[in-house]
Amino acid sequence: MSVALRVRAVRSRRWPALVALTWVATGAAGCEQGAVAPAIVPLGGETMGTTWNVRYVGDPSPGAVHATRRAIEAVLGEVDAIFSTWNPASEISRLNAGSPVGRREVSAEFGRVLALSLDIATATDGAYDPTARPLLQLFGFTGGAEHRMPDAGEVEAALARVGYRDVHCGPEDGRWYLTVDAAPRTLELSSIAKGWGVERVSRALSALGLTDHFVEIGGEVQAAGRKPGGVDWLVGIERPPEPGHEASVLREAMLAVPLRDRAIATSGSYRNFVEAGGRRTHHVVDARTGRNPAHATVSVSVLAPGCGLADGLATALLVVGPAGARDVLARFGTVGSDVAALFLVADGPGGAIRTVEIGWPQLAGD
Repeated sequence: MSVALRVRAVRSRRWPALVALTWVATGAAGCEQGAVAPAIVPLGGETMGTTWNVRYVGDPSPGAVHATRRAIEAVLGEVDAIFSTWNPASEISRLNAGSPVGRREVSAEFGRVLALSLDIATATDGAYDPTARPLLQLFGFTGGAEHRMPDAGEVEAALARVGYRDVHCGPEDGRWYLTVDAAPRTLELSSIAKGWGVERVSRALSALGLTDHFVEIGGEVQAAGRKPGGVDWLVGIERPPEPGHEASVLREAMLAVPLRDRAIATSGSYRNFVEAGGRRTHHVVDARTGRNPAHATVSVSVLAPGCGLADGLATALLVVGPAGARDVLARFGTVGSDVAALFLVADGPGGAIRTVEIGWPQLAGD
């Protein structure tokens, strides 16, 4: 089998900080005559305001590929119908538009994802908060809004509408319920929904018997099994711009991470931001202050068993920073074997980018 290495920068309105490194099989050997040789089958499309890409090892015949695409798109449609704030008919949009206080039944899927986000909020003492939508709207960091720099009074008013401790979600007699104690509280789960979508697609592929696959939505990735020849899937973590320089449209992988039966998500500070009066605020704000944290983290990547958890933790740790990251990670598994984080940190204005590893696996060549 001849093999070539292709580096693909994932196009996304979210500007993900991961670069997929995909081994592309260009031939096969050792197959019985008349049998369909397994191959890496690529599929892709758009969902949740960004792009999705799947690579799986399986039957490359048109009928089989079409059936797989339909299964993937059905799952993505279900996730979008629950979590998309771009869709006014989605479950989260209807909840945000409905009665702000009281107890309501929600879908089991919505309940599980909100409960996970509330766990992350608790672990970070509210630095990450699924009720921070008023803050994101204020800066224009929600879908389609114009970016702006609000004044201190506007931020203070928005903070009064944020508070995860007033929101509770859990199962009761086989059903899931959301309870809101104080008004108004609106929910924003975009920091975890794409990762959850990745996880859902990965499970759907495994249910179809396609146990060797690579799933990416908006830069969040989950991989299962291996590529032909027993080679792990690869994901590249994007090299951020040097301090004081703008991010380039052309993106370069800083390092490659082998991935098998695990998920990775990255959150960065250098592509989605608002700037005014010499001050820059990126899209991940501390929900307790309405501002960015003081530490110099440029991006953080998280490894976890599932992509929903990895996605939420990557966002949360961009606020928390390296100093408090280990304690947060330890709330969700054993640091090193279950969860891990890699921070890229700028050493002052004009300084170099250095790494801070917390339970991160040692890679070849380290």
